[in-house]
Amino acid sequence: MTDTISRKIVSANILCTILIVCLHARYEYNGVYNIIGTLSDIAVPVFFAISSYLYFEKFDWNNPITSYKKGIKKRIFSLLAPYLIFSSLGFLIFTSKAMLKHEILPCDISSLKDVLVYICFAKGNPPLWYLTSLFEFVLLAPIIGYVVRTTKFSFVLIPLSVCFCHTLSYSNIIFWLPVLIFGCYCSIWWSYILKVFRDINSLYVSCFGILILVFICISFNDIIDRTIPVYYIYRISAPVLFLAIMGRFDFTPPILFKIKNYTLFIYCSHSLILFFLFPIIKKLPYNFLIYIISVVFLLLVSVGIGILVKSRCFRLWRILNGGR
Repeated sequence: MTDTISRKIVSANILCTILIVCLHARYEYNGVYNIIGTLSDIAVPVFFAISSYLYFEKFDWNNPITSYKKGIKKRIFSLLAPYLIFSSLGFLIFTSKAMLKHEILPCDISSLKDVLVYICFAKGNPPLWYLTSLFEFVLLAPIIGYVVRTTKFSFVLIPLSVCFCHTLSYSNIIFWLPVLIFGCYCSIWWSYILKVFRDINSLYVSCFGILILVFICISFNDIIDRTIPVYYIYRISAPVLFLAIMGRFDFTPPILFKIKNYTLFIYCSHSLILFFLFPIIKKLPYNFLIYIISVVFLLLVSVGIGILVKSRCFRLWRILNGGR
């Protein structure tokens, strides 16, 4: 992997993390906020495509069993440990709030089983589903890799898998199989991709990608049901559009690269911070300016907490940030 590709991946990771925050920080869902939601929906498929690409970039095909075991052990620390901690924090926050306000408890705290189910399914911090799905991908990754490696024409599996996966649950890893195959294909057959597109002007491709993305976001400005097949195709196509755009342009301001080591922490903590932020927002005259301020404030608070934890207890920070 070249330095250019590495920087593009870091840039995409930062932008997609911010888009996730933008998606969940919305208090209203009509008009411009719906367009923001549609644009932000590219984040998760791009995350999965990048994760797939990086996994297979580091996978040792000459020693697959050892590489597979090593990958699982690494993800237990980098994915499952933060998942359990931030899910437990969600449980503590929602339970404490319910007890203080004499509301119905989120689960029966006298039942260890109910508490464990609540934590294991991250009911107090829903965005964490992505971490467990990513771990499921690691378990299935070699199967995807070996199939894609068989032929450079394995890209046909992407549209074929769309036909069978679009009816599945959003949190089901197989739902994201097309983008996982795409990421794998880019890693294994990158030289072939470059050969095919070597004579195509990247500026034209990037501009075309931007136009398509803008058109889609405007077309879906009043969408309510995001489970329809055409929207699934948009989700699955997002990494391709994103790659086409990022191939020529870099929309990440240099200052944002300072948060590159905090993206996972932002992702895991933003929902919990929003729990405290939303009651304040509801008391304000909600408009687009307030929305932007809340997004910026949320990012600053999350990064600020991360910096504080990192400076005071580096070992704890390593665990919370998955060893990154």
